[in-house]
Amino acid sequence: MATLERFISIPYHGERGEDCWAWGGSNSGATAWVLCDGASESYDATGWAETLAMSIVDGILNFERVPRTGRRNLQKLLELWIHRARRIYQSNNKNQLSADDWLSRASQDRGSWATLLAIRISPGAQALTVWTVGDTELFVLDHYRDVLHLPILEREAFSLTPSLIGNSKQATIPQCRIWNLQLQRLKQPRLILCTDALAAFMLAHHERERSLWWEFITKAPLKTVIDELAQTRETGALATDDCTLLELRP
Repeated sequence: MATLERFISIPYHGERGEDCWAWGGSNSGATAWVLCDGASESYDATGWAETLAMSIVDGILNFERVPRTGRRNLQKLLELWIHRARRIYQSNNKNQLSADDWLSRASQDRGSWATLLAIRISPGAQALTVWTVGDTELFVLDHYRDVLHLPILEREAFSLTPSLIGNSKQATIPQCRIWNLQLQRLKQPRLILCTDALAAFMLAHHERERSLWWEFITKAPLKTVIDELAQTRETGALATDDCTLLELRP
């Protein structure tokens, strides 16, 4: 079973920030991890990101109950989980969403939006299924070396308008990108989930520098890491946005 070795949160939008994550484990030993980055322009970025993350984790943990024929269409499964998240969000926010003053209505009409990075780690922690919508990034490391990262391959590919999942049932669900990965050949695998500001900062460095940063981020005292990243954000080298990171050890 994969374990959480380090969690870093450096909010920028309010005290809590707009990044939300969730996880869970099944009786079989599989684990699910989800990180969502709420869009700042949203009506309720944090609330929607949190509901989406929790609902997707629940869907992944019930993956084994889906008939084998249904497991083949991973995009369809994701769409079903998103529809469920939308129903839960609407139910939990009935009073708030029924406000009739024009300012609230105008805000609600913009909707709430979030990215998605969802991972199912197999019971033996040797295989991953990854769903992505938007620019929340997964780095697969062997010790501190970056073996691969997805869905964004280079810093220049980050966009001001990434694909997002909306809370409204009228909003089109974007096509997700799906990977099936194997970890057997890695001696010391680490999985790093992080939101776009920190991901872009890491991808701005060449492989050797990036390895040194990963060693610092995962090994140094947590307060030292947070202080260093916060200072880096103040200098402008790290974008002024929420920064969230989860380090998993399969």
